[in-house]
Amino acid sequence: MYTSRFPGSGRAHGCRLAVNARRWLIGGGAVTAALIVWNLGNFAFFVLANHRLSTGDFGLLQALLAATIVAFVPCGAFQMALARLANPRGIAAVYGRAWRRAVGFSLSLAAVVALGLWVIGHVVDHLPIAPLATSILVVVPMVPLVLSLGRLQGSDRMLGFASSFGTMGAPRPLAFLVLASFLPALYAGLVGSAVSMFLAATIGAFLTRRDLIGTWTATVDPVLWRRFVRALPPLFAGLVGVATLTNADVIAAELSLSKAAAGQFAGVAVLAKAVLIVPQALSLLLLPRVAARHAAGRPTGPLLAVGAGLAISGTLLAALLCIPLSDVIVRILDAKYAPAAHLLPGFVAATAPLCALTILLNHHVARSADRFVWAVGLIAVLHVGTLSIIHAGPGAIIAVDAASGVASLVAHELIHGRDDDGMVASTLNLLRTRRGSR
Repeated sequence: MYTSRFPGSGRAHGCRLAVNARRWLIGGGAVTAALIVWNLGNFAFFVLANHRLSTGDFGLLQALLAATIVAFVPCGAFQMALARLANPRGIAAVYGRAWRRAVGFSLSLAAVVALGLWVIGHVVDHLPIAPLATSILVVVPMVPLVLSLGRLQGSDRMLGFASSFGTMGAPRPLAFLVLASFLPALYAGLVGSAVSMFLAATIGAFLTRRDLIGTWTATVDPVLWRRFVRALPPLFAGLVGVATLTNADVIAAELSLSKAAAGQFAGVAVLAKAVLIVPQALSLLLLPRVAARHAAGRPTGPLLAVGAGLAISGTLLAALLCIPLSDVIVRILDAKYAPAAHLLPGFVAATAPLCALTILLNHHVARSADRFVWAVGLIAVLHVGTLSIIHAGPGAIIAVDAASGVASLVAHELIHGRDDDGMVASTLNLLRTRRGSR
């Protein structure tokens, strides 16, 4: 058995492990709490808006905010591209340049879009030009915000990350109530959402202010800048792919099922996909650690095995718990969704591959290995094509979800199954290591 030549090094190593474990617990708890707060804030916001707005205005608000979410998803590429650089010398200058350019570009684009809407409003009648223009405010802070999140994530400042991330949802209900006291409720909803985004972006900028101020005149390493820019296209494709795989089913249900059945499907989908919070939190914690290990030439497979294993086993356990409790869980949300409660266990189980996919995508993003990231975009296209053919009922749509999720895992093993970052290979290596250490 190997014995260290340095007295006390075993204790020192044990202390480092204890400190790292403590940081993981604190960071993981903070990120998970931020995700929960974000979702609860958004839920409370829509409940309040539903009570204050007419049916037509509430539908318009949902449509406009859904459009901003479509814009927000690919913005996450900036966060991941920055976070996967880990924390090498010069990253602060890359972040500072990207943030300043993002602010200028976002303001310029907002002005151009607003001018275009003003022109369209004089040509086309019956378009909600003013609400459309107001929704631009929600989009303006997105790229600076995600860049700040990427800097905080990459430098392993997860408490700061959590405080900025959670602010995207937490203030929305209060902002809406305050604004609705002197604005029409539709505009209160849009401006309240923008206020939350601006607050989150302000917190992110404040927490990274040393990088922003200290690199105002700094020279940016051109090699590092090119690495950041070249990472964006595959990340756009991968993120849009994941967003499609996790949301296209609700759209397919809306287009193919009756109004009542589509509404019940959407309600159950909200509950089933709540399990995605766990892999999202794990991914946010793992990405900078995988990037740091990869940069140091250390194996990253064990992190993939642990992350994917926790994601799949946790989701399947939740599916088992839903078998006896599905009706109770659905009725807590709203009794009108109860006729679809039987779908919940299968829906949660069908989400398990997507939970693993979230871990896998972030893992290979951190390793700058983009073949699988591109493949996710292609699988999403096939997923939409399959749903356009197979959508006869809720069960069929859920089956397509499960099939596409499994296909993504098979694609992963075809691409990475022969190296140490395949799911099967990394799990077997981790088990051998554990047995060998006993």
